[in-house]
Amino acid sequence: MTLFPFDEITYQTRLSEVEVKKRLADLVEPVKIFRIRDFRKKSKPYEGKLNGMKFKINRIISYRNSFLPVITGDMRNQISGITIMVKMRLHLFVFLFLILWFGFAGFGIIITLTYAFKNEDFNLWVLVPTGMFIAAYIGIMAAFKYESSKSKKDLEKLFEAQIIK
Repeated sequence: MTLFPFDEITYQTRLSEVEVKKRLADLVEPVKIFRIRDFRKKSKPYEGKLNGMKFKINRIISYRNSFLPVITGDMRNQISGITIMVKMRLHLFVFLFLILWFGFAGFGIIITLTYAFKNEDFNLWVLVPTGMFIAAYIGIMAAFKYESSKSKKDLEKLFEAQIIK
């Protein structure tokens, strides 16, 4: 398990390159700026771009989750089928925001704890920023892992593949 909201998975499938691309195309629709759900028409579960042996997709969800993984994949022909290397990452802007937020929060924790120990004025309220830091980290990881586990299962089923790494 990684300490950061990233996942790297390698799938091995016996399907042909053409079949893998077809299945992926059947699963993905183009990205839309504004998505309005039409309940009469069933939409595809993913949106993104397919470009030859590479793809960049993310799940279409009906709720808000800023920690929804962006899934990039690279397919390679092997003797026994196709190997698909998948990386799941946070959106770039979310990742940059989190770096800033955790940086400032960590700095605040260090200052608060240093002041409390220097002045021998330690009480439990000093640990509140640390608790907020830990709670935010756990929430982010849980939201990311919840979404990435769904996508892992979807891709494993789609490619009729086994995870080799």
